[in-house]
Amino acid sequence: MQNQVDAQARHVREDWLLQQRVDASLQFLSAYDHYIPAVRAFQAALSNPDGDSREPRRDAVRTTGHGLTVAYFRLRVFGPQEIQASAGDLRAAVSTLSDSLVEWELSLATQEAEAWRSEEVVTQRIVDAATAHDAFASRINEIVGTVDGFVRE
Repeated sequence: MQNQVDAQARHVREDWLLQQRVDASLQFLSAYDHYIPAVRAFQAALSNPDGDSREPRRDAVRTTGHGLTVAYFRLRVFGPQEIQASAGDLRAAVSTLSDSLVEWELSLATQEAEAWRSEEVVTQRIVDAATAHDAFASRINEIVGTVDGFVRE
């Protein structure tokens, strides 16, 4: 009887942990999905300095970037090591992208003659972030597909 109760308790805990990991992964992916449109809007504002004010778009990048960081740390609490590593790669790519946007805006503010190079760097950083996103999503699919990878450490 005790073995059955222990087995059932383990099963309930594993189900709970799996759900937490899936939820944390989805929250992280959703945060990225909010971040990228904010980046694109800020990129467009930087590309057209005569257009709309950049400040609200810069703020949106900061806000959505913060949301991604919060989701990342939740994932670090629940995710297995493989997911944490892949999420860390995506978070690093996003951080580099955000830094590149700041550098571009600064180059425009100081009227550097070669500010266009910053735009090329940002475009490449967006590609790098998309690559890291795809790797993270693939890793999630691999692990969820086996379920054991998500449940057992």
